[in-house]
Amino acid sequence: MQINVTFDQSISSLPTGFVSAVNYAVNYFDNLFTNSCTINIDVGYGEIASSALMSGDLGESQTSFFGATYSSARSALLAQNAPGASTLPSTSPAAGTLYLAQAEAKALGLTSTTSLDGYVGLSNTVAWDYTTAAPSAGQYYLIGTIEHEI
Repeated sequence: MQINVTFDQSISSLPTGFVSAVNYAVNYFDNLFTNSCTINIDVGYGEIASSALMSGDLGESQTSFFGATYSSARSALLAQNAPGASTLPSTSPAAGTLYLAQAEAKALGLTSTTSLDGYVGLSNTVAWDYTTAAPSAGQYYLIGTIEHEI
């Protein structure tokens, strides 16, 4: 997997350690998932998708969605040998379109769009610990928050 990150702000204006923490989380996922797809994420500091984060939030995420048929999603899961896929009914148990996160649809090979797959926003009002170690008292673990939002 290849995750491409675009930052909303100039990298030079971000706190020391912020970009490294984002890169650390991205590299972790790039190595963890072996699907040959590219995921595009926009990362903001103090905002998400050009809007302020909700008061008190450490992080937020928004995703783009992809509409798929049940049969195409089921076939893709079977092709990936996904756990539990073999127990899915052969016909859809519900009418209508399935909506998957676009990044998930890419990982399943259902789409190869190059558009933005989602947004991640991280608070600029809390004390972050930018290291890979447990955070110090009074600080929040930035890498864990980034991983959660991705």
